[in-house]
Amino acid sequence: MIELLIQAAILAFSLIILAVASFFAIKYVEDLMEFTRLSEGAAGFAVLAVMTTLPELTVASFAVLQGRAGISIGDILGSHIFNIGIVIGLLAAFGSLKTCGTTSLIELVDLLFLASLIPLLLVIFKINSPLVGIALIAIFIFSLYRISKKRAR
Repeated sequence: MIELLIQAAILAFSLIILAVASFFAIKYVEDLMEFTRLSEGAAGFAVLAVMTTLPELTVASFAVLQGRAGISIGDILGSHIFNIGIVIGLLAAFGSLKTCGTTSLIELVDLLFLASLIPLLLVIFKINSPLVGIALIAIFIFSLYRISKKRAR
């Protein structure tokens, strides 16, 4: 019973920390938007892209340290599939998919496909090179650049 109370206290404390951290994240994203003149969408994309990959980065770090890189690749690909399915599924379910620009969706799907293809090639061809990591980082920077340029017009 005491263990359950300890776990509940840890959960409550973690939720409080999460609430405070999200407050500061929103505050500093607004400052980032003012400083860089990015739109809300572009700034949100950049921040969410970094924040949602932190769990995958943690899994990847532990998996590589334990010599099980396949777990991290499965985690990343599963996350991609789930995120794309949920977002597009919810848009379609609420009827908002028609209001999203088809051009934007096609561009995003192309970038997501390219970002998903690289880890798949890692598994298939057993490629072990730092160039793969550099390519993935370059895709991320390129997509940020394209989104920021599109909103600046």
